Amino acid sequence: MAPLSSDFFPNSEWLLTQHRDTLASMVGHPQLLHFTALVDGESIARTRVALIERMVQPCGPPQRPADDPEEVRAVLELAAAKAAMEVDSQPSTMVPEEEDATE
Repeated sequence: MAPLSSDFFPNSEWLLTQHRDTLASMVGHPQLLHFTALVDGESIARTRVALIERMVQPCGPPQRPADDPEEVRAVLELAAAKAAMEVDSQPSTMVPEEEDATE
């Protein structure tokens, strides 16, 4: 969990706020904007526009809200059963014990 995140302020929203604040700071401070433009090899105006456009969705598309708890539990149980079946179907790597030859 990211610092300062909670049930009221989820991790995705915390990251979104951090990215937007960083981009706004880069646009608002001329030295940072000039440095970014120089590093990118673009003009200052193009860099400013690109940074402002990135503020719309700086972290990609928004995350899906949590599903129904019953549905999540069913999916987790199915995944656990599938993992158990895969473990059972794996060949054993143990060497079988040798039986007594005196029988």
